[in-house]
Amino acid sequence: MDVTPENVDTSPAAGTEVSTEADVNPTINTDNLLTGMDDNIQPDVSGESWLNQLSEEYSSNPNVNKYQTLDEAAKGLINQASLIGKKGLIKPGENATQEEIDTFYNAIGRPVKSDMYKYEPIEGAPPVDDSAMAGFQEFAHNKGFTQEQFQAAIEFDYQRQQAVQESFEQERVQEANTTQMELMEEMGEVEYQAFLKDASSAANSLGLYDVLVDNGLAGNKEVLKALANASKHLGSSNMVGDQKVSNLDFDGQLNELRSHEAYRDKLHPLHNDIIAKIDKLYARRYPN
Repeated sequence: MDVTPENVDTSPAAGTEVSTEADVNPTINTDNLLTGMDDNIQPDVSGESWLNQLSEEYSSNPNVNKYQTLDEAAKGLINQASLIGKKGLIKPGENATQEEIDTFYNAIGRPVKSDMYKYEPIEGAPPVDDSAMAGFQEFAHNKGFTQEQFQAAIEFDYQRQQAVQESFEQERVQEANTTQMELMEEMGEVEYQAFLKDASSAANSLGLYDVLVDNGLAGNKEVLKALANASKHLGSSNMVGDQKVSNLDFDGQLNELRSHEAYRDKLHPLHNDIIAKIDKLYARRYPN
């Protein structure tokens, strides 16, 4: 039964839109009003990387783009945050996973990848061997070195090598000085100079000169004696006993021996040695 009063105008007022039933009572496709709106959101299946949603400044950062998905990035952030306590970063314990260890190292400044360490050339240092550098980069990365620690370790090792080399050179110089004094005392200056010529000549003939010098053996007494002896077999000896002594060599050696304090002092412990050398010198000069 129509109960609308006859005198009541039920038509819409002028300029007023008439709402349909669908507009007044929109359909809800879920019985859960709290999450119903989310149910209508479709997952992104475009395959586009989540990094494209970031600015270039962040998407190009290796600490960010190492994550393949947004979930991985969130997980990494959570792991890193878990290492930070009230007193700062907390070092992983003995039972920590490799992922936790890597997260800690990266958080304190370690490059994400070993080949991202940068070597700053050291003044005076020789060129770097690429293979050796790659090996040290891998070692440093496994130990969690930061970039600063990586460079500092290289500089320390170079300084250590320099100190070792300097010590080696000082020892060789001292050895050469000792050898010279002993041989000059044993041979006299003239014969000593001939001895050195023999040793040098043999070293060059045998192709050993640079090897001996580079390895600090050019001042070694036994090495020099071996070379001087080899010169006899090579036919290039300058020693007094291996060829007729020239007048100049003879006079020089004779004067040196006679000027020795032991020559005139019969009680001197070296007197007999000096006399024996003079006799030997005469025998060499006048073999017949």
